[in-house]
Amino acid sequence: MPLVGPVIRSLGAPVRDVWPGSVGAPAENGGVPATAQSFSSYLKDALDQINALQREADAASTALVTGDLSDIHRAVIASEKAGLALQLAIEVRNKVIEAYQEIMRMQI
Repeated sequence: MPLVGPVIRSLGAPVRDVWPGSVGAPAENGGVPATAQSFSSYLKDALDQINALQREADAASTALVTGDLSDIHRAVIASEKAGLALQLAIEVRNKVIEAYQEIMRMQI
């Protein structure tokens, strides 16, 4: 880890001498590395934000139809925000799946 350590330290992340899952790795958090938990919480937060945008767009559309919202621009903007967020999530998912498939095709 001579080259990886300085790069990780420059990013501000702590460097561990023992990689998670290797022999002698500490069994903190039930053997699950802390980065996996932070990634899962990051992913959950991102999906929650997308869901909130979808709900906001639905509420704006409902308010527009019922006459509670006189400005059509707000409903369109909310709808576009939700659509773009969903498209971004789908593209990120597709890239992750594509990267995983590429890794699985590699020969050892």
